[in-house]
Amino acid sequence: MHIRSVATVLFLTHLAFAEQNAPRSLSEELSGAALASFEQAKDLFEHADFSTAHAKFKAAYQSSKNARLLWNMAACSTKLKRYASAIGEAERYLREGKGTLSGEQEGRANAFLADMRTYVAEATLTVQPGGSALHVDRESRGVIQDSTTMYLDVGSHDVQVEKAGFEPLRETFVVREVGPVTFRFALKPVAVGSPVMVAAPVSAVTPAVRVVAAAVEPPPAASNGYRTAGWTGVGLGLAALGGGAFMHLQARSAGSDFLAKCQESVCDASASTLYDDAQSKATTASLLYAGAGVLSVVGAVLLWTNPASEESAPKALHLQIGAASVAVGGAF
Repeated sequence: MHIRSVATVLFLTHLAFAEQNAPRSLSEELSGAALASFEQAKDLFEHADFSTAHAKFKAAYQSSKNARLLWNMAACSTKLKRYASAIGEAERYLREGKGTLSGEQEGRANAFLADMRTYVAEATLTVQPGGSALHVDRESRGVIQDSTTMYLDVGSHDVQVEKAGFEPLRETFVVREVGPVTFRFALKPVAVGSPVMVAAPVSAVTPAVRVVAAAVEPPPAASNGYRTAGWTGVGLGLAALGGGAFMHLQARSAGSDFLAKCQESVCDASASTLYDDAQSKATTASLLYAGAGVLSVVGAVLLWTNPASEESAPKALHLQIGAASVAVGGAF
């Protein structure tokens, strides 16, 4: 910031608390909640907490409507490098304080405005169609018939444009340099028969680059064929589970018969046949258990992903596979 800007900040700081040329100080003019907020703001400003000081000065202004507090708010905005905000507050200071400010105070404010305008862009925002509601950085700029001009700091800004019968527009645009700049925003008409989401309140909007609310359609109804296949899979899985349990018992019985034919390391001639039979039945039981698990899982997944209606969608799916059992749980 050049010498002139430094001088501006210095006189802002000086006037923020005393304004010695005024007949009465702000501390004498204010009372109640406004005075308490003002005194807190002065202490915060002296300790370089400019953001909180600005909030306290603003609270004092809202309680008292004393225009001189706008000058203090402009001082905080300048310290925070929010030059466009400082310009707006200084302009309101001159406008609302007209007739009560001294010639010296008005002169200083006008010099400050001339200096601050060299740090911002004078942006012209054109909106089509006319009559659209415009918000910039979540602040309402009213209904724009064609275009509007405003001071903006260098950097990114969020815009929201809305009008009945058109798709709402939310976009981020970037001011890259000071001086005059122009931005154009055009809304698209809503297609006939295509519902459009109602735009959320501006305070709840998270701005993004070119994010437009899109039509929302309900998901297609679940196919009866998929649900039939799901129930079939579960049924076959349970049947395979029962067959596996039966073969498991048969294998154990054949194994017991095999052991009965053997005395220590000596076995009858028929023991070999019993051994092979027990092994075969045990293998069959294992295959049936595995098949039961696969069929049950596939069937459950088909039912879970293809509910009969949105209300009947499962809240959870539970699967437990044991040594001789497969348990599937969930709402289908």
